[in-house]
Amino acid sequence: MNSHPKNDTHYMALELPAASAAKIEAALNLARENGYRFVESYRGQAKTRRVFLFERLA
Repeated sequence: MNSHPKNDTHYMALELPAASAAKIEAALNLARENGYRFVESYRGQAKTRRVFLFERLA
């Protein structure tokens, strides 16, 4: 995750293993610390992965 984006990025998506609770929790915490709000998650192209969508707070 780039905490200092060079452009005006409003959304960010991360694809993580669905069974890795520790990685998912770390990603959620890191996103929050860098000014992003969790929006939604959905199954990725592989059934074992999920895509997490975040919105940058103003």
